[in-house]
Amino acid sequence: MKVADTLYTDQIKQEQIRTLYTQSVYLFLGLLVLMAGILIYFLDKTDNVALLVWFVVNVSLLILRAILVKRFHKISPQGESVYTWGKLFALSSFLSGCLWGIFPIIFIEAGDLVGTTLMIIVLMGMLSTSMVPLSSYIPAYISFSIPAMLPLIVRLLSSSSSMLLLVGSLFTAALIAHVAFSFVINRNLATSLQLRFENLDLLKGLEEQKERAEKANKDKSRFLAATSHDLRQPLHAMDLYLGALKNVLSTGEQHELLAKSQSSSKALAELLNALMDISRLDAGSINIDKKTLALKPLLDEICQSMQGQAAQQHLSLKCNVDDVNVYSDPILFARMVRNLLSNAIKHSKGSQVFISTEHQGDNVTLNIIDNGKGIVDTELENIFSEFYQLNNPERDRNKGLGLGLAIVKRIAHQLEHAISVSSVLAQGSTFSIRLPVKNEAEEIQQTQSDIERFDLSGLFTIIIEDEASVRDAMRLLLRSWDCEVLMGDSLAAIDEALDQADYPAPDIIISDYRLRQNQTGLEAVKSLRHRFERDIPAIVVTGDTGKEIAQQISRQRCTVAYKPVNADNFQAMIAALISN
Repeated sequence: MKVADTLYTDQIKQEQIRTLYTQSVYLFLGLLVLMAGILIYFLDKTDNVALLVWFVVNVSLLILRAILVKRFHKISPQGESVYTWGKLFALSSFLSGCLWGIFPIIFIEAGDLVGTTLMIIVLMGMLSTSMVPLSSYIPAYISFSIPAMLPLIVRLLSSSSSMLLLVGSLFTAALIAHVAFSFVINRNLATSLQLRFENLDLLKGLEEQKERAEKANKDKSRFLAATSHDLRQPLHAMDLYLGALKNVLSTGEQHELLAKSQSSSKALAELLNALMDISRLDAGSINIDKKTLALKPLLDEICQSMQGQAAQQHLSLKCNVDDVNVYSDPILFARMVRNLLSNAIKHSKGSQVFISTEHQGDNVTLNIIDNGKGIVDTELENIFSEFYQLNNPERDRNKGLGLGLAIVKRIAHQLEHAISVSSVLAQGSTFSIRLPVKNEAEEIQQTQSDIERFDLSGLFTIIIEDEASVRDAMRLLLRSWDCEVLMGDSLAAIDEALDQADYPAPDIIISDYRLRQNQTGLEAVKSLRHRFERDIPAIVVTGDTGKEIAQQISRQRCTVAYKPVNADNFQAMIAALISN
């Protein structure tokens, strides 16, 4: 790999100089120790004044070099200025090499074999130990090694002694070998730096792509969440029309076609609701309301509500959990459990689904266990992906939409609950949720299900809806139940109608949440209650599934209904309010 041919040449050279300044501290300490040893050995063998001058000059140079290094790290030069600092270091190395090079010429006599041997050992040691820290910047090593070694080499090769000539030749070969090897070290460092810069660029590119993808995903999720009302509105109207149609059909064939239409509408509503849930979770627009709650009553209620679904699949659904208090969002946690139970009932192909708990320190693990056919290990991660279904290549809608577990995974992430799955082929699967244990339980609001049909004949209903198609469908549906209906597209229209005729107080008010001129259904309900001086039951219909709006509606003593509203469920909801 030729570093000079890469896009990172300047970056590599600058980083090599930075490496030089980083590693030089240890070199300076070694030089200081050697200078002290040389001073002690030669103090009584040569001119003390000249020796002390050499020592002081060398130490002063060493101090200046240390200051240079400290200054470099303080300034942290960038760009072209780094090269200037490299040249300054190379100059200081040259001066240091000269000081060591003149020592044997000035202080060691030609016949002093002991002194010459000692100096050869010292210089060879410096030649070797300085090679690694200085080879990151070749000029620094060459400017030190050659001036330091060359004078002694010249003296040895000029000697008449055959032994000194041999030593001089070996010393010369060692110098050449060290210089050559310094180039190898330099090239390896440059290659390593190049790979590092390439990896950093790749990582940066991946991070940028990841950020773009995450932004696009969040933008998509925000868009879907923001347009939830518009997406639900036509589906809501269609469900109401189908409900109204039910009471005017006469033949069995007509009712069969209606049932199929309602089934398709229900599947579309389930898909839309699931997509909206995922979009809201991805966009971070789900409000988390964690509280201490009793686990057993909540799970008993969920199991009881799903017994019918289990019976259709010829499954036994049992719940045997400890009476323990946990910390979670009751609505989102219940959604997780329902999705996991629904998944087990639909796909396990076993005879039993069982819910149990086990304690683990300050946590409790909820296990949803089935004795079905199990899942192969390679599919355990995939099952939490959107629209991924095992053994459903034909996309049979009766087997679900493939979004339940994806929603579970996202809710678990939002609630910070660890979720895991284990499975053994032909023995079954276990989905586990780990929750923190709390000491005191707060009251859990139980949801009422399977409300019996109620005769709504003669019920006087005020409906406020600004969408013409929904308003028309609502009128047909309620009149098919023999209800008396007063409708308007705004509170002002209702007030005008009430002023023109002597209407009694309505039995129930049904209003869309978002009305024209930035008015809300809650304001309309409040105004009508004040007009009739009665706490009239009210249903506020919305396509926004966020908790904030639901809490606003609840605080005004109203019932929330989410679009699209199934006609049968809508009738049951009205019946429950009137019966109470």
